[in-house]
This record gives sequence, structure tokens and C-alpha cells, in this order.
Amino acid sequence: IRGIDLVNNDQVQKIVLAVRQCIHLKDPLDPLALLANLRHTQKGSCRFLWECNQQEVFFGASPERLLSLTNGKIHCDALAGTANNNANAQSLLQSEKDLREHELVVSSITNQLAKLGMKPSRTIRPQLAHYGQLVHLHTSIKTKSNGQQLLHIADSLHPTPAVAGLPRREAMIWLRTLEPFER
Repeated sequence: IRGIDLVNNDQVQKIVLAVRQCIHLKDPLDPLALLANLRHTQKGSCRFLWECNQQEVFFGASPERLLSLTNGKIHCDALAGTANNNANAQSLLQSEKDLREHELVVSSITNQLAKLGMKPSRTIRPQLAHYGQLVHLHTSIKTKSNGQQLLHIADSLHPTPAVAGLPRREAMIWLRTLEPFER
């Protein structure tokens, strides 16, 4: 509720609070089986698994690919606006709230790329992107890398408003205050 108040009172345009879940297992986790399951249930997503030690594993499947570089071209996925993968999916394309929040993410990414001297292009309207049980509004953004270092570009883009909020600095300050854990 505090996040909604921050937006309603114009302290931030968007804020995305995270949820942390810890699952204690009786038996050891099989990382390869887990990744195989994610590959099957989360097609097209960016899947990751990091085994911190024998007792801790960090894993997930994210629909958002921050950026990729192929043949000198940068490709970014702007995702914001989520619904269950059913009849609600089409409602995303008419939802004023979801479209507004999506446009904040698209504008932020394109503006950051432009600040780096690039000339980003984007699809005109968001499309629906299906990942597992969820569907998201998706806009593809592309530009030439112009010799920019990939990690420098990633640092300029991360975290996007889809992950943290907007304006980024203010959203991050509020997230550190409101979330009971460090991201």
C-alpha cells in the first residue's frame, strides 16, 4: 500500500516492490532437473541458477532480457504489464494503467540509449509476449552499438523501471526503505 501511496502522491512515477521467498527442502536440489523444468515451463525466458553453496541456490526465469548484442546491434526487451495467460491477456492491450507503465519502461530504455549517443528504434505498439502462465506487454528496442561496451550499456539501463521504478534514483531509495531485504 505504501508503494501505491508514493505513486498517487507523485513522489515516484512507478515503483516495483520485490517479494523474497525461501524454500527449505528435505532432499537436495537437482539443479539440472530444475533447469530442465524451467526450460519446459518457461519457454523463451532467461533462465538462471546460481548455487551459492551446498545449502543455498538462487534461481528463476525472467521474461525480460535487458540487452543482447549480435553483429554490432543491440536488442533490448521492454516488458511491463502482466496478466494471467488466459482471457485477461487481451485486456492488457486496452488497459490504460498497464500501457502507461509499459511506456515508462520503453521511454526510459530509449532515452538511456540516446544519452549514450545511440539512435534506438522501437516497435510502434506493444505486443503480447507469453511466458509460462503469464503474458506481458512487450516492445522491442534496437540500435547499433556504435562500439559501446556492453557492460557500460547494461550499467546505464539497469535497473529498468520494470524492475525498480521511475525515477530510478528515487525509486531505489524508497525500495531500500520499504523492502525488508537487500536485492
